[in-house]
Amino acid sequence: MWSEPSEEWKEGFKAAFQVTNHPFLQLPSIAPKKIICIDKDVATLSKLGAQIDSNKVTEQQQSLLRFSQLKVELNATDYRNIDFPNVEIDVLVASEFIEHLEDDCLDEFGPRVLGDWKPKEVIITTPNYSFNVKFKNDQHRSTKYKDPTGRTDRVFRHSDHKFEWTKNEFRSWIEKIAEKYEYQAKFDEVGKGYQRIDGEKQEDLTDGEDARCASQCCILTRIWPKEQSESSIAQESEVSYRTAYTFMASDIQVCEDEGFDTFEDAFEDLAIETEEGLMANLYQIWLDEEVRKAYHGRLESFLPNAKSMQGKGYTMVVKEGDIYILKKAIPI
Repeated sequence: MWSEPSEEWKEGFKAAFQVTNHPFLQLPSIAPKKIICIDKDVATLSKLGAQIDSNKVTEQQQSLLRFSQLKVELNATDYRNIDFPNVEIDVLVASEFIEHLEDDCLDEFGPRVLGDWKPKEVIITTPNYSFNVKFKNDQHRSTKYKDPTGRTDRVFRHSDHKFEWTKNEFRSWIEKIAEKYEYQAKFDEVGKGYQRIDGEKQEDLTDGEDARCASQCCILTRIWPKEQSESSIAQESEVSYRTAYTFMASDIQVCEDEGFDTFEDAFEDLAIETEEGLMANLYQIWLDEEVRKAYHGRLESFLPNAKSMQGKGYTMVVKEGDIYILKKAIPI
């Protein structure tokens, strides 16, 4: 659930720039306002709770703190016991999760998560069994847990794993649930293996293409009804960010120096020469990934800082309903 600028802010934006229809008024912020964690292991959740305690923030985490309130909800229960009535879920992450499920629990993943909850996006990662061959000569870690179900003669990485799938097995399972519940599937890899050859780091393909990554990943994107406009779909895609620059805390203002530096870098990359000087579209600057990171995805902080750039040699210009940043040429 993303944190969207308030109606009051939107009205202030319209009045300040004399615009009524602008991309800044259409896109929500990428900063989430609520994260729900589900795990049956109480000890794991207790450890997580201690990590996100706003009173125990380390110096290293300071730069990642939010400046708007984030609610984190911890649920020590089976995921099948949770329901989200009248709640739109933006992103659901099942990270190294499905391989811990018994058959009956795995069978309900599609109906429950995709059928009932209907997240806009689902990110699933699970171990790649084919990669296990690389652990044979690893003195620090090896696969040593026999398949507890007795269905295969495979040896797994963890005592609680009920299965470990090859890429084809994972793809087959994903494609079935994606088709049934109307999701598009995009597959990716996590944790590629590398080796050093003549002192150079190179991808390790000695055990074949299937063994190139430690875990496999799929991003499922909900297929929107045909009657939904293309512009609406584009908006949803634009805000489906899977970046997590959020820990906890509230009312922490982003570092101005960091924001200004990234703003200026983006301006230099995007600006074009005009008779008045260098000019760049403010919305295009906002779309720069580093800029959004610096402002933690908050338009409410980005735009005031953008205005304050006027004291640093920049001018904000509104032309034909769009907003530009102008850096006037210095007379010779």
